[in-house]
Amino acid sequence: MPFSTPLSIEDIGDRLQCRFRRDAGADLTRTYQFQIAGEDHFHLCIVKGTLTIHQGAHQTPCVTMFFPDVETALGILEGSIDPMQAFLDGQIRSDGHLILALQLGSLFHQ
Repeated sequence: MPFSTPLSIEDIGDRLQCRFRRDAGADLTRTYQFQIAGEDHFHLCIVKGTLTIHQGAHQTPCVTMFFPDVETALGILEGSIDPMQAFLDGQIRSDGHLILALQLGSLFHQ
């Protein structure tokens, strides 16, 4: 199922690329899987300061993040939604390496 929002995977990629902190990801190799309720999934690959965004599921992500909608996922990455509050409110959850999930926000300018 494609995204029901007017955002395409290219739109998501453009929004995240301009906020990605290459310095913070310079020594990292990670894959973050994003599962959006009722939507296609996408994943972020960070390899030594380079961010790529791909539609679909990754076979072996470091962590999988579950969101109710694309806007919540982008809001957390872009800094308009407090991730800790969203977690406490039950809006988001994660599966996999919890420390990596908590570090995700530090990879993007707020």
